[in-house]
Amino acid sequence: MLLKLFLSFLKIGAFGWGGGYAMLPLAHAEFVENWHVLTQAQFADALAISQATPGPVAIISTFVGYKLAGITGAFVATGAIMLPSIAVMTGLMVIYQKIQGSRLMHCLSLAVIPVVAGMMLGVAFSLSKTGIVDYKCAVIFIAALGLTFIKKMDYSHIIIAAAISGILLYNSNG
Repeated sequence: MLLKLFLSFLKIGAFGWGGGYAMLPLAHAEFVENWHVLTQAQFADALAISQATPGPVAIISTFVGYKLAGITGAFVATGAIMLPSIAVMTGLMVIYQKIQGSRLMHCLSLAVIPVVAGMMLGVAFSLSKTGIVDYKCAVIFIAALGLTFIKKMDYSHIIIAAAISGILLYNSNG
């Protein structure tokens, strides 16, 4: 189990170009769709926990590793997801300094950014199907969209506001 967990997160870390959010579709496919070890709701919980903690979204690996193999799994998964980035960044520092601002770098950015955005939209759509379970969730969702796109509110404030809204809406008698 630990080897399979390590290899899965190593793959996610290696192909999750674009940061933590780019890793989400890969992690979702691996653990919800392929392994079937997480439900859609559990993946959403893992994402919520990773958003509520300081640090990268890749912390979702710690949650999944712990769920599948305890504290050892948490360490294995977290280390595995970070290993490719550490190796690649260490190896490419010198090259990047030479090609920074070049046409090659510009073309690479033009190609990768829309792909990552599309992958993120795919996961967002998938999560919204199971995450918006009633009108209260829909209200929080619409409010979060409005605060994000219209008010340009800081994401950390939106997460805190959503958590407080959830507590108030779901603990009320109405």
